[in-house]
Amino acid sequence: MRPFLFLVAFLTAISTVYARGSFGADQPQTTPVSATLSVFDISSGKAKTLFTLDDQSLSAPAFAGRNVFVATSGKKVLAIDSKTGHINWEYTTNHPVFSLLTASKEVYVGAGATLLALDPRTGTVRWSFDNDMALTDPAPADGLVTFNSVDGPIAMDPATGKTRWRLNVQWGYFICSALSDHRLCVWKPDEIYVIDTESGKTLWQSAADSSVSAPGALPSPAVAAGEVICQLRGSRTDPRDWSIFNLDAGSGKTLWKTNLGDHLGAAARTLISGNTVYCVLDENLFALDLKTGEKKWRASTKPLETNGTGMTADANTIVLPQIGGNLLALDAETGKQRWLDESSAPSRKNIMRTAGMVITTDSVYVARNEFAR
Repeated sequence: MRPFLFLVAFLTAISTVYARGSFGADQPQTTPVSATLSVFDISSGKAKTLFTLDDQSLSAPAFAGRNVFVATSGKKVLAIDSKTGHINWEYTTNHPVFSLLTASKEVYVGAGATLLALDPRTGTVRWSFDNDMALTDPAPADGLVTFNSVDGPIAMDPATGKTRWRLNVQWGYFICSALSDHRLCVWKPDEIYVIDTESGKTLWQSAADSSVSAPGALPSPAVAAGEVICQLRGSRTDPRDWSIFNLDAGSGKTLWKTNLGDHLGAAARTLISGNTVYCVLDENLFALDLKTGEKKWRASTKPLETNGTGMTADANTIVLPQIGGNLLALDAETGKQRWLDESSAPSRKNIMRTAGMVITTDSVYVARNEFAR
């Protein structure tokens, strides 16, 4: 690999681990001690600890059937019964596991730079693929699995483990979000691509423009769903003046733009759920109508724990991980608090951080790491 591209890949892997709560500016010189997998009733917040790990969890858990899947820094993937906490199977990899994805009939495991497709019932390896950079964010797209590589995002056939197509754009980090009508949104900091998932051809792309935000206010990763793409951006002149843009997925045309006011934007995140787009800016959560851009409500929250979207939602509830491992659940329609789980470390000298969450029909499964100061 070319030296520069190797450096990009390395820094991408490190930055993703940082973003997911393994390290952080608010917890200098900490040592991971253990991790727990807990399940919360989405309506009441009633919690139960399903499993305790001796290692750190580096990714969000994943869910399929009756199993919840957990990845560990000890190079293991565990399939845990979502009701009893019993280990149904475990698989040991050659590298720490940075990501998990359940889609179709496989569990996809990003172990270092290797993508593994495991049978969700037995943990048997169906196929593997050696990538040129750490596999941190695999995403489903129209029956395919997509992930980053140094020479551009790759779409993999889940039945064979063969490359279906590659977007030949060199960059260290992309965000992929599925759209309707066999399309995929691919974001990099100054461009958005919409790809035909069957052929891998670019249907349209935005013009490369590093000035879409003022200096110091880089756009947040674009997220997509159905017919639209949403992105938080600072203004061209003021890095604290933020707006959410809604783009038509067919043309890239701006459908609406809503100003969200003056914010530092250091914790900018976006999530589309149902007919709502949620935007986090520092200690503020906005809910906007996805079709019109009208503000439904605004709520105050402590800073979120992780980068990326940093939250999860269903039709009725949005759950946010706050600093210290706390979980805040709000009513999706009103923004009113449903419940708050204030995590407490086993030792007051230690701290907790949320590694990731996955939401199901009536529950949210949460992986938390404990760190010794």
